[in-house]
Amino acid sequence: MYRTNFKNIKNDLKDLIEQNMNSLASVVAILSSIAGQSLFNELNDAQLFYALNDSLFNIYPENSFAIALHNKVLDMKMKEKEKQRIMETLQIGKAAPDVSLMDVNGKLIQLSALKGKIVLLKFWDSHCTTCQAENVKLKEIYTKYKNKGFEIFAISEDVNKDEWLSYLKNNNFNWIQTWLYSLPQDKVDALGKLYYIDAIPIGYLIDREGKFLGIDVKNNEIDSILGKNL
Repeated sequence: MYRTNFKNIKNDLKDLIEQNMNSLASVVAILSSIAGQSLFNELNDAQLFYALNDSLFNIYPENSFAIALHNKVLDMKMKEKEKQRIMETLQIGKAAPDVSLMDVNGKLIQLSALKGKIVLLKFWDSHCTTCQAENVKLKEIYTKYKNKGFEIFAISEDVNKDEWLSYLKNNNFNWIQTWLYSLPQDKVDALGKLYYIDAIPIGYLIDREGKFLGIDVKNNEIDSILGKNL
């Protein structure tokens, strides 16, 4: 019911905005939220933000609402430019940036040390229901290919270390498990930018030479790629 109401309200406001592109009230509408959740976001509604800004900033260049929207759009465009720059490095055939993290036993594990194997670099969180479902399937894939030269380098984004360890203990996922927050915060942020982690789960397949074999791969793709390469 909540999702339906949220969607209906958003559609009504979108119609209102599109019919009133010269009205400052549209700024209030596009920046509105319900229960702390923004109705419009830069991922799905960028073109609407851009169009409204182009219209209003030309008319009201000194208005505080128009300026707030304009600054938001400038920030969105800067982020999009940065994303494009990063995504140019995350291409099949290009070298995967190296990663070094502590595993469940406090041992430093380095991605580059796994050269010679096909590696799935997986970013996830034990509280993420999609991640949980994918882990169940990954267990099947890992069992199928681990003796043929396949490894999983999992990076947990769990904030609470004990909850992460408890989840692993209860589920017996026996591939390489590392914890993102074993790094200082500045390096956490740097790694997130390096692999452009804006949502989880996300996985990268890396070939025996340390080069990208698959970008943002899903479980069915992983099984298919491994079947052809192992």
